[in-house]
Amino acid sequence: MCEEYVAWVRDTLTKWPTWLPGDLVVPGDVGYFDDQRRFRKLPHGEQLTVATPVITGLKADGLFSDTGNMEQNTANLEIFGSLQLKLVKRRERAFVLYVRRGQYEELENSSPALAEARERLAAGRWGLRWMIVGQRIKVTDGFALVLTKRNQGASFSIDLGALAALAAGVPTLQGLLNAGMQLAGATEGGQKHVCPKGGTLVFDQAYRVDSGLWKDLYGGKIPNGKATYRSKYSRFSPAEILAMGEGDLFDTAFTVRQM
Repeated sequence: MCEEYVAWVRDTLTKWPTWLPGDLVVPGDVGYFDDQRRFRKLPHGEQLTVATPVITGLKADGLFSDTGNMEQNTANLEIFGSLQLKLVKRRERAFVLYVRRGQYEELENSSPALAEARERLAAGRWGLRWMIVGQRIKVTDGFALVLTKRNQGASFSIDLGALAALAAGVPTLQGLLNAGMQLAGATEGGQKHVCPKGGTLVFDQAYRVDSGLWKDLYGGKIPNGKATYRSKYSRFSPAEILAMGEGDLFDTAFTVRQM
């Protein structure tokens, strides 16, 4: 289920979700994707020691995506200001991810982080497929909803004044959310994940060792799926690695949508 959720967010938003939704992942963090494509942040001792200041960019308000695998019961909207969503019986999965308020954050300067990574790589202390997060969306109000079985659902609440301001006709889920509707709870075992203020629902852009160099740096037989594998073998000497430029050693244009 986690792998499906991660793949869905990547395909619909071209960004990578954290797991559990809302985990704090900030620019400069070092981690890797496990065999279920979840991003795993490395322990404190493996993180960079150099300062990694960030800059805050454009707003990401209203970022939204859903699978469309749910049926809406809007009968109670006019009376109670509530909405019930239920997973359509013919489908097995349904997801909703919504960022009501968020902002992009990215590394102000990637060079110090890449310089430390290069030194650790030359010393044999940089794991295969490790990467440095370059950009994230800092969320102050958002949630993820994960429904994995038939008849699971969720309830929402909305102020009747906000509801009255919507255009006539059947309201859409995104329209209701943008009007201030809040996730109230999940039913029948569904999972709701409200993002803590300052948390990370999705992130994008990362810096990693260029995959074209993996064989020369880590040996001819790279263990399948071993993201933390650190081999002592390298065709290059430590001095040669330290002499490599950032553009030669790292894939600095890598984004999670390429995974």
